[in-house]
Amino acid sequence: MKKISTISLIAIAFLSSCTLTLKTQDTTPAPQAELIKVAPVSGAANGIVYTLPKTALRFNITAEKVEKKRGEFYLYSERYLGLREVILEDGEEWEIKSIELETYGVADSDEKFQLFVPQGAGIPQIQLSPCGVILGVNTEITLPQQEDVEIKRQSSKPLGVPYTEEMLLANSSAKMAQEAARYIYRLRESRTALLSADLEALPPDGEAYSMSLEEIEELEAQFLSLFQGTETRTCVTESIDIIPGEIKDKEVLFRFSSFGGVVAADDLSGAPYYIKMKTDAEKGETPTDTAGLYYKQPAAVTVTVLEGNTEVLSEKVLMAQFGKLSTLPLGILTKDTKVSFYPKTGAIKAIGKE
Repeated sequence: MKKISTISLIAIAFLSSCTLTLKTQDTTPAPQAELIKVAPVSGAANGIVYTLPKTALRFNITAEKVEKKRGEFYLYSERYLGLREVILEDGEEWEIKSIELETYGVADSDEKFQLFVPQGAGIPQIQLSPCGVILGVNTEITLPQQEDVEIKRQSSKPLGVPYTEEMLLANSSAKMAQEAARYIYRLRESRTALLSADLEALPPDGEAYSMSLEEIEELEAQFLSLFQGTETRTCVTESIDIIPGEIKDKEVLFRFSSFGGVVAADDLSGAPYYIKMKTDAEKGETPTDTAGLYYKQPAAVTVTVLEGNTEVLSEKVLMAQFGKLSTLPLGILTKDTKVSFYPKTGAIKAIGKE
């Protein structure tokens, strides 16, 4: 399958090994720690650098591919079997079955802060993700590992046809087609006889009776494929990841071709699918009070996917990069205070005492 810009968060499974911890020192009085925004970070030895997240969008697109192969005797389908709806040439067709949206968090390099700690100051335990995003204070955050997008394949395989002796001895394709058609009629007669037989003439148990019918139907389908052709159906799920830096009015997210499936946004062989975003929130200013931990108040954003002017998906999600920056006073972050943050949005998930 084609994979378009997939971003994985599998590194979160190793959070415990990336936790940064500083123990509180009982000094009276203790100098006050303060937060400063840094870009770039100088890497001071007596400070903890952490980052707030921004929200990424992942679109999971499930499409079905139908591969068509004409039958060996398609030219004789109407003459011998009266069939008109048959596959006339080989080819493939694609169709979108569903589009789903999910979100995840990545580090925002523009929202990086340093907790400056003077000598002798006491600070709580800070837990960071492997990419430096703050996850919690005085608590351990265990996040489920984000799985890769599953490639779903459900296919109907082409049928193998066991040729009869008469077909193998035929000296032309027309004669082979005629013998195949005769065998189909004999199978139908056998099924009719089995269905209309007296109870005494039926197999001794119901299971044998069902198996006999199934074998006849399977053989008929195999020989009919010589005239009608075969279809192989495969469902494939692909993902497209974007990290919006601004509200998108309407721009191409991807293109879809009925002959090639999902293609890149700049591939003109496919019809465009657009992304449109809307929010009523206004991005706030950076707080002037630096004596606290920065966190996010995410904005509610409506994300819409359009096929032309037809809406195929519309969901409201919370996104960190379009929200407001706030501070949590350091004075309340004692060693018995627990705070956890949403890794997707940087918002406070829970806060309380032990």
